[in-house]
Amino acid sequence: MAALLGAATLGLAVPASAGAANFNVSNTNDVAAQNPASGSCATPSGSDAHGACTLRSAVQAANNVNADSTITLAAGVYKLTIAPSGGDDDSTGDLNITNAPNKLTINGAGSGTNGSVIDGNFTDRVFRIDADTPAEFNNVRIRNGRTGGIGNTTTCPGSPSFAQDGGGIQNNGDLTLTHDVIIGNVAVGHGGGVQSSNNSTLNISQTAVTNNVSCPAKFNFASGGGVNHDGNGDVMIDLSTFSGNSAPTGNGGGYAAISVSDPTDTISRSTFSGNSAGTGGGIDSEMNGGTMTLFADLLTGNTASRSAGLNNTGDEVSVINTTITNNNGVGIGSGVGHTSVSYSTLFHNDGNLQNYDSGTFTIDDTIVAQGGSPGNCPGGAVTANHNNLFDNSGADCSAGATDLKNTDPMVGPLQDNGGPTHTRALLTGSKAINAADDGPCGTVAKNVDQRGVTRPQGPHCDIGAFEYVAADLALTASADKSQIKPGQQDTFTDVVTNNGPSNATSVVFTDPAAGFHIDSVSTTKGSCTHTKHHVKCQLGSLAKGGKVTIKIKVTADSPGDITMNSSVKAAQQDPKPSNNHATVTVRVVKPPKPPKVGCGRSKFHFVYDTADPHQDDQVTLVKIFFNSHHRRTQHGHNIHTVTIRPRPHGHYEVVVIGYLTDGRRIILERNYHGCLHGDTGEHIEETGDYGLGSDNLTVKR
Repeated sequence: MAALLGAATLGLAVPASAGAANFNVSNTNDVAAQNPASGSCATPSGSDAHGACTLRSAVQAANNVNADSTITLAAGVYKLTIAPSGGDDDSTGDLNITNAPNKLTINGAGSGTNGSVIDGNFTDRVFRIDADTPAEFNNVRIRNGRTGGIGNTTTCPGSPSFAQDGGGIQNNGDLTLTHDVIIGNVAVGHGGGVQSSNNSTLNISQTAVTNNVSCPAKFNFASGGGVNHDGNGDVMIDLSTFSGNSAPTGNGGGYAAISVSDPTDTISRSTFSGNSAGTGGGIDSEMNGGTMTLFADLLTGNTASRSAGLNNTGDEVSVINTTITNNNGVGIGSGVGHTSVSYSTLFHNDGNLQNYDSGTFTIDDTIVAQGGSPGNCPGGAVTANHNNLFDNSGADCSAGATDLKNTDPMVGPLQDNGGPTHTRALLTGSKAINAADDGPCGTVAKNVDQRGVTRPQGPHCDIGAFEYVAADLALTASADKSQIKPGQQDTFTDVVTNNGPSNATSVVFTDPAAGFHIDSVSTTKGSCTHTKHHVKCQLGSLAKGGKVTIKIKVTADSPGDITMNSSVKAAQQDPKPSNNHATVTVRVVKPPKPPKVGCGRSKFHFVYDTADPHQDDQVTLVKIFFNSHHRRTQHGHNIHTVTIRPRPHGHYEVVVIGYLTDGRRIILERNYHGCLHGDTGEHIEETGDYGLGSDNLTVKR
């Protein structure tokens, strides 16, 4: 138990007979294991590592475990300071991985300079993997490996008498690189960064292979500045970057494939830029009976005396949905093999396509333009199958009836247009749009473009590596006030936005305004006209990300819920027409009725004593006076009620005189100030009472 606790404290692992062995490493010293044959990574207690597990001792231990092993590296620089000595084993020089068929996995803390850095220290390569041995490196940075004892230099030695391949890694087994950086390694021989040989397989994903060199060896030739594969196993490269690598006198500055029997190489969604070689600046294929497929890749800025972008002097190479541009030499060169190019863009290379030997070269649905002084297809037979676009007559490329000739492809600059690799976008109005053959683009691998955008986006597929997606115009609308009255003003604000990815041309905004009277319209771009109930604005072209603000001032005509239905469109079909319309509703409310101007009715009542035997108190004549002016006379028999409507406003004295049958008079007086509504006063005659009361009533004979 004490021994196990001590091992755990030092970060060691003592593997059991069953299951994988795990080694945790944080000590960056380069110290060999004290007893690696036991499967322990413990170092001598008196060493610089003080007994702790180091990267070298962990590799040694893993080589002696009858199981798969995993080494976990903490962040730090693990510099290999033990120079190679004696035989090529794991105790000095490079780290040899030898435990076939068991797998070794090394997991780092990141491939940046502050992550897990494994440094060859310019004394030897960094790793050597034996035949039939699987190895996987994740999130590590492998740098400064050297073969041939050339030391801390990137200058190749002159006329060496030896060849030592694989500056960073020499793989004879099955190697997987994921999220790694292979940088600044030099081999005097093949594979400056990685050399993969024999029956080895190679899988590279999301990895950067940068600034590695394969120097010419004893035969004055070396291939694969970044990676060289001359084995029979398959190779898969995905989502990776090969840049700044060099094979000065050899082939394949970025990647070289030289095989002897039927491997399959697949290179997808990767970028090869700034690499150089004698032949095949970016990629070189010299496979015998094998196939290489490039899918959704970018080859740019590479340099070579022959075939700066891609060279094929092997068997079958297919290039699909790939952009090859700005290379310092011919974009694609084909020798004795067969090269086919589909739905790709070859633009602005020093010669775009060249068949320089007895092979066959076919192209379809591809843009071939700006081939420089050599021309688009300088020398050799190229078969243009169908639906290609040439900026010249296409005669040097054997253009056919279905090809577009003397046509500007109208492509944009090389930039990030979405997807894992940069592309040259088709610009609005390009003749390549909707001009490809729909049959092939419905097949797997051709039914998406270089970015992964589904083909077709319009009625037909597009020529080249880029499928045009029209601008997505979007419209929003708002009102300053949500409720107004007839005759009042409101302002509507409409904002037109181009969400991209393309520019929009001939943009038109319209807005019918029934229920409102349009007073004025303003726009931040273009011009607008309007009638009483309709707005139309010509906004011209709108770049990706561009916005236009339109303000419409209106006056409400009549009450109700009134909706403005604005819309926008361009010359191109919008991929999202649902956001081309906007509505905003304003409530126009009817104002409340003004108070009545005038006066209500005033009533004067005469009430009689029905028990009067003489019935001489009945009113038979009434005279009404306003301010002493006779206003009206009312005749009748037994008049009970007199109704008057005084004039509005001001001061009025109203006198109502009722004449009884016996000649008496009943006088009712009332003063008005302004207008009064309802009953103003009444005279009630009671038994024995002739009208004297509190209402200023008098009875006169």
